[in-house]
Amino acid sequence: GYSVAELLAMSASETAMLIHPDHREQRIRSGQEEQFADAPPHRFEIRVFRRDGSIYWIDLYATYTTHNGRPAVHFACVDVTERKEAEAAYRTLVDHSLQGIFLLQDDRFVYVNAAFAAMLGHEPEELLVMGPEGLRKLVHPEDSERLARYHSARTAGEEAPPYYESRWIAKDGS
Repeated sequence: GYSVAELLAMSASETAMLIHPDHREQRIRSGQEEQFADAPPHRFEIRVFRRDGSIYWIDLYATYTTHNGRPAVHFACVDVTERKEAEAAYRTLVDHSLQGIFLLQDDRFVYVNAAFAAMLGHEPEELLVMGPEGLRKLVHPEDSERLARYHSARTAGEEAPPYYESRWIAKDGS
């Protein structure tokens, strides 16, 4: 809702007021700590206010530089509100699914929904802090070799089944 001329006419404190309070203090503190000449570019996603008071998300890329011999910051912003809303809707769907859903990365759980954790008799947080050895102990011994082959093939860029069944060992040993 602001024109380029209006934004250029704003002081740093006026533009800071466009940043949502949840992000404002962090962004101001981050900017004050930078040594402009040597500061690396920064990228963050923050909520900001439109002229009408509505809130939207931006992906903000800040490059620190000098302009006419004075410290300056170049900003590039992209409205990512639709993506953030879609991510939130997807997260809600997955979090509340009755199907067990998890995501592994480097032989660690990086996401576990409540349904999957309940199947194993764990809290999601318990699974998220498990290392690779803990993960291996959850896989039924008769399935572990097959799953290891699929994993090796997938990480090597080779063909592996996209879907398969496996047995897991619950916290109570069942």
